This record gives sequence, C-alpha cells and structure tokens, in this order.
Amino acid sequence: MMNKQGKTGTLLVLGILTATIATVAVCEYQGWPFLKGPLERTLSQKLQRRIVLGDQFSLHLLGSVRMSTNALTIGSPGSAPDLLNAVNPRLALPYSTIFGLMGSGPREPIRITSLELDRMEATLSRDAQGQANWQFAPKSAKPTDSPGMDLPRFDKLVVKAGRLQMQDDLMKLNLDAQVSTTEGDQAQGASGLL
Repeated sequence: MMNKQGKTGTLLVLGILTATIATVAVCEYQGWPFLKGPLERTLSQKLQRRIVLGDQFSLHLLGSVRMSTNALTIGSPGSAPDLLNAVNPRLALPYSTIFGLMGSGPREPIRITSLELDRMEATLSRDAQGQANWQFAPKSAKPTDSPGMDLPRFDKLVVKAGRLQMQDDLMKLNLDAQVSTTEGDQAQGASGLL
C-alpha cells in the first residue's frame, strides 16, 4: 500500500509528464514559432554564413524535421552574392542528416528528403583553388581535390520557377539557366544533383 507521500510524488510526476506532453503537442501544432531566431543564429554559426528565414515560419519535429517559411536566404562566405534566395520554401530532412551535420567525422553529402520552392535564385561559385560557396565546411577545411561537386542529394526536388547561375573556375564552367521542375519523385531520378 502506498503512503500519502508516495501518492503525492507519483501525482507530481504524472502532472509534470502530462504538462510536458501537452506543451510539446501545442508547440508542434503551432510550428515552434519561437525557434525561428535561435535557428537562424545556430545555422549561421554552424554553416559560417548568413541564414535568414521569412516572417511566416513553421517547424515540425515529430518523425522528421519539416520547415516552411515565406522566404529563405542562404548567404555565401565573404562578400560574394547569396548562395540562395527562395520564396515559399518547404524543406524536409531526416534526422540522420541532422545528426550527420552535428558529427565531427567525414561528411557524406547532405541528404534532403524534400525541397519545394515556388521561386528561387541560386548563385553557385567555385574558385580555381576549389573553394566553393556551396561547401558548408569550416574555412580551415581543405577544399576538395576532385572537380566533382559535393552538392546535396534530394529524394524530391520541386522548383516552380528559378534561376541558376554557376561560375566554376576549376571546371571552366559558366552557366546561367532558368530552372523549373514538374516532377520530383524518386522514380523520375530526382535523387541526383540539382
């Protein structure tokens, strides 16, 4: 038989657990809006570039990381043009990608479950020494010796309208293209590069 103190302790633990579950459920429903600022600062610091999320921001964390916002800017190192400016991006990442980015070992290419953009402007650049604005490694990291691109891998990529500019001194490539996709599923081969 449980004494009065034991019952009170059990009720207190159950109350705290219930309050915690209710708080997480409400935050998940509302999209964790108070995490926008900390997420911008953390990503900017971790990726060593400016990250700006739009005012309409929603983040969901159960099952996988899913984020949507009305605007997204990913800057380039230094004074180079921004890597990406997007309108209405919707992003889904598996937790394996998040944990891989947090690790300190050799990095696999980033895997993105889904990225959908209404509009985007992307400016990719790589100098003759192999420093590229799409590489999210610390400045002290040695650039890749191979001319291949270590861009993210997408399970689903949908761009309604966009422009892609690429200046690659290492591969002697200068590209300016309009981009639009109508398909974005794995069966159509969208799991490759952009």
